Amino acid sequence: MHIASTARLCLLIATPSGAIAQDSAAISRLSSGGGAPMVWFALALLLFLLGALAYSLRLKQQLRHQARKLKQTEERLNTILDSVDACIYIKDLQLRYTYVNRKLCERFARKIEEIIGFDDSVLFPGFMLDSIRANDLRVIEQGRRVAYEEEIPSKSGSGMDVFLSIKIPLRGPDGDITALCGISTDITELRKSQEEVQRLAYYDALTNLPNRRMFLEQLEVATLEYRNTGAIAAVLFIDLDKFKNINDEKGHDVGDAVLCTVAQRLQNLVRQGDTVARLGGDEFVLLLRELGQSRELAEARALAVAEQVRAALSDTVTVNGQAYFTGGSIGVALVDSRRKKPNDILREADTAMYKSKDAGRNRVALFRPTMLADVAERAVLLREMNHALKTNQFQVLVQPQLGSAGRVDGLELLMRWDHPTRGVIMPEKFIGLIESSGPVMEIGDWVLRRACALHARLVQRGCNHPVSVNISPVQLRHPDFNARVKAILEETGTAPQDIILEITESVLIDDVDDTARRMQSLADLGIRFSIDDFGTGYSGLAYLHRLPLYELKIARNFIQDLPDKDAGTLIRLIIATARLLELRVVAEGVERCDQAEFLKSVGCDSQQGYLHQHPIAEEAWLEKCRSYTGAA
Repeated sequence: MHIASTARLCLLIATPSGAIAQDSAAISRLSSGGGAPMVWFALALLLFLLGALAYSLRLKQQLRHQARKLKQTEERLNTILDSVDACIYIKDLQLRYTYVNRKLCERFARKIEEIIGFDDSVLFPGFMLDSIRANDLRVIEQGRRVAYEEEIPSKSGSGMDVFLSIKIPLRGPDGDITALCGISTDITELRKSQEEVQRLAYYDALTNLPNRRMFLEQLEVATLEYRNTGAIAAVLFIDLDKFKNINDEKGHDVGDAVLCTVAQRLQNLVRQGDTVARLGGDEFVLLLRELGQSRELAEARALAVAEQVRAALSDTVTVNGQAYFTGGSIGVALVDSRRKKPNDILREADTAMYKSKDAGRNRVALFRPTMLADVAERAVLLREMNHALKTNQFQVLVQPQLGSAGRVDGLELLMRWDHPTRGVIMPEKFIGLIESSGPVMEIGDWVLRRACALHARLVQRGCNHPVSVNISPVQLRHPDFNARVKAILEETGTAPQDIILEITESVLIDDVDDTARRMQSLADLGIRFSIDDFGTGYSGLAYLHRLPLYELKIARNFIQDLPDKDAGTLIRLIIATARLLELRVVAEGVERCDQAEFLKSVGCDSQQGYLHQHPIAEEAWLEKCRSYTGAA
């Protein structure tokens, strides 16, 4: 009876709770039948089962919660992976894709279902597959991390994009490799930025030529070649003679265009393997490699190229329909020493360049060791120049001009530097320094004031001759030059027609229109202009009619060759042209009687030179000016 009752109770407990409620009568019968222990046992078992059921429900709830959290984590992870600016993927051991992020789908313009389950042939062209497979197998078979750059056809189909790909093995709990995970980042723009940084570090931004840094590295290679093989190279250092004037007057846009044209011309002159570089400003250098193992041969070849460069730079450069002349001073140094460093060789070429500039510009000079002394002297003179101006070391001398009747019809004021230890320094030693680095405007103002003061004293003695002074091209192009001249004339009370400003012929070719405007502004006041050293510049006779000129001064080089037939013919031509333009003609550098007689015979208006009078101090000239007749 007890066993049957217990079985019944278990059966009831196993039934739904509703059945237990419906069979309460049965439990009552068990209780009334003396089965109290069994009732308590059944109740305990019921409570246990209810607890187990509650635990099961709680466990299910926790599992559902964990599943939701896992799903949220997965979704969050997918969101993160899809937001990463890189292609992320997983491949199985058969190298088929089992996961790809959104970036990869977008990069290859494929849907996810078009990639999952497939290998690389659905994404990459055939020529890339072997390389990709080889790198994947290194990861799966060797368990190695692989990082490399690869080029992938761009999305547009033109060109290649560069990717940095990193691939690592994925392992299971037992440590065995189960898959491969890869991250590929597009570094195309980064590579371009690196290349731009490299370009800026080694190339000139304007002309795209190598810069100083790269040139010195190439020069280092040339020095090593000489040490190993004996092959001599050469460096050509080029400084544009007239570029600063163009830049100052026409602006940097025109200046930049001129520099780019010059760069192209230089590149057209060199061989493959040679180097053209821009050091900065208007300075260019050429490295000519393997000119031979004989110094004489290498020197000849280097000078030949230098002459080609000089000729190319002598041609005008046209920008926006306007022609500009630059010209170039060129220094040449050979790479023929095992001891010299690249900077030493470059310095030698620079030194030779300054030698060519001092010789008159638009020339070629080969470096010689003796030039180093000249450079040192130049540096010393430059330091002493400002002090010389403050301590009145500069002086002016007077040299008269004599008309056909032998009487004075004009004076030229000549500048000298009376150095306390070096003695008298001639203009050719310091004028170039003044123009390039010295106080050119201050010294020019000082000379003009001296000319005005001299004329005033001449008038007091009854010698009302015009006084000529040389004007530097740097002065003429200075924005304040005209105003300064006017101010000095007003300050000294000098009539404008009593002053003649002498300019060199080479000034005209740079920008004849701008030069003419500047000159005309002063000519309108009555100031007269003379072309000094006519015949040695670049202007040509065609420019003369556009300028407000008063006279031409024939260069002493032509006078020295008189009475040579060719020189005589040229002088006759100059005088005939001057007559057509109604210009006065002065011959300078007259030292012999036969020269003077020839000039008189061809109608030269006036003469100047040692034959008639050496330059003398102002006071000495004032003493003799009244009685001077022009006798030799």
